[in-house]
Amino acid sequence: VNVNAATDSTVKREAGFRSAFEGTDYNILETQYGEGDAAKSQTIAENYITQGVVGIFGGNEGSTTGIGNAIKASGDTGVIGVGFVGATCAYTLAVSGLFSDLVLVDMNRDKAIGEAADINHGVAFSKPCRVVAGDYADLAECGLIIIAAGANQKPGESRLELLGRNKGILSSVIAQLTAINREAILLVVSNPVDVLTCLAQ
Repeated sequence: VNVNAATDSTVKREAGFRSAFEGTDYNILETQYGEGDAAKSQTIAENYITQGVVGIFGGNEGSTTGIGNAIKASGDTGVIGVGFVGATCAYTLAVSGLFSDLVLVDMNRDKAIGEAADINHGVAFSKPCRVVAGDYADLAECGLIIIAAGANQKPGESRLELLGRNKGILSSVIAQLTAINREAILLVVSNPVDVLTCLAQ
């Protein structure tokens, strides 16, 4: 979703985005223009979501805001894995005002419950967002799911060795997710993020 075909800075930004996917199996759809207007961009993004796209690129702030609003309207959001990265993602989403409900899932349920309680205290001073600890079944209606589950890199451990451990964790997460929700947009932030994102496909 871009501003228009005449704005040089955003056209170049889009070209960089497209070049990153050259040679991959991804099908990049034709650009739609919303003139940087959040409402127009939201309508465009909502149409993309109904087509089952796995990601939407916004060319500028208005486009990105519209896309965020479209994802918000498509359902709740969830975070799998609430370690340092997952908990930070969850807090940022909760205070962003983009979502009304946020589900935290972790193999350590007590950890998820504690993080949900802490974040709920924080959102009392922000826009309303209900944060709960749940399980995979609670992600069935989520429009956006962030996967932050994974093992930490040990001292002296290579990224390839870390990949070997986190590949198994990701495979387990994806299997449980696809059993209850095949429509959500997945955002992978586990390391090594580039390879795990490809594996998640």
